[in-house]
Amino acid sequence: MPKPNFLYVGAPKCGSTWLFEALSGHPEVSLYPGKYIHFFKDFYDKGLDWYESQFDGINEDHMIGDFETSYMFYDNVVERIAKTYPSMKLVVSLRNPVERDWSAFKFMKSTAQIGENVDLPAAMETAPDFLTLCSSYGTAVERLYKNFDKDQVLILFYDELRSDPTIYMDKVQSFLGISAEYVPENINKKSYKTKSSRFRLLNKFLKVIGWRLRSMGLGILVMRLKRSSIAKAIIFKDSKVKQAPISDSEREFLIQRNMPEIEKLEKVLDINLDKWKV
Repeated sequence: MPKPNFLYVGAPKCGSTWLFEALSGHPEVSLYPGKYIHFFKDFYDKGLDWYESQFDGINEDHMIGDFETSYMFYDNVVERIAKTYPSMKLVVSLRNPVERDWSAFKFMKSTAQIGENVDLPAAMETAPDFLTLCSSYGTAVERLYKNFDKDQVLILFYDELRSDPTIYMDKVQSFLGISAEYVPENINKKSYKTKSSRFRLLNKFLKVIGWRLRSMGLGILVMRLKRSSIAKAIIFKDSKVKQAPISDSEREFLIQRNMPEIEKLEKVLDINLDKWKV
């Protein structure tokens, strides 16, 4: 039975969709077509046989990958991965946490996961981990290094994806041991715009349905429905979301909130991240 040999483990809003699409066309890579299985975090009780059955029909000679954008932020999840697949390769992409938090905040508002009138500080107290936890990079990378050898973990930076996606992709291909001659079709597509929900309650309902389908091993169906032009027309408004600029006070709030984790990441990786502190 085919088994995954690499995972994207975080962070969200840091280029995971770009990387998923880039690797999907590589002749030496096979990804779970539904993108997310969420096994180690949400469906671990279903057992390893259930998880590995999601890869049935995939070429065992390929690098086989699974994406989940929050695994690295949970102790028990990282420990489960290490116990189950001790030789697993892990891919991480990090973005300026102020930018990531702001992007996540606007995304959750546009998709009705946060109330329209909830401000940023309030959201940081009550919103799901997708917003409140997933910029704790220093703790997360330290956690990965405690459970895996450092050469099993590739740390990428979103800034490089935006400035030179070819170099970004070359690092991924080198890490996975696959041909660097492949050039993905989306190599020059540097962003994926968020659309706003047409009906906020419908969006919430569909998320619950999507989760239920994934729990039944039907993630591929969820992905097909999400990519359907008819579904997109029903769920989302025609125009894409125009992101409101972050205010000076909101930026300062996020800088101060993320400072301890930025400084911890500097120590863990022995790098300078002053550009994230202003």
